[in-house]
Amino acid sequence: MQADTMNTHEISGIDDLHSVVSSLHSEWKTIDIWWRGLPQTQYQLVPGARRNSCSRAQEDNLANRFIREAINRYPNCPNLTEVKEDPRWLFLMQHYRLKTRLLDWTESPLIASLFCVKDSQSTDGVIWALNPRDS
Repeated sequence: MQADTMNTHEISGIDDLHSVVSSLHSEWKTIDIWWRGLPQTQYQLVPGARRNSCSRAQEDNLANRFIREAINRYPNCPNLTEVKEDPRWLFLMQHYRLKTRLLDWTESPLIASLFCVKDSQSTDGVIWALNPRDS
């Protein structure tokens, strides 16, 4: 995915958010936009497993422990024969708040804005927009 332009817009209310969303839909010529809200502008787009220097070995260890326990507690687990290649395991781990290499994105700019302000309304947050079909 290319990041040709990095447009920034100040959003101070729902009308501003609606305007930016409409503008991006028109500019990108798509209805498919993914959104991610972060509570502080200096936060980077880094997945939980890569924050605090979590190594790939630590992530794999956590994943293996999760899978061992999940098969005994969750009736709809993904297939065990394809654990390393099956992204459904990562989605399931992410759903249960384990740190993975995935970033949570939403198709709702309102949900992203909630994550932007839910911890503190006195600091500036940031909402990222991504065109998932841009190559």
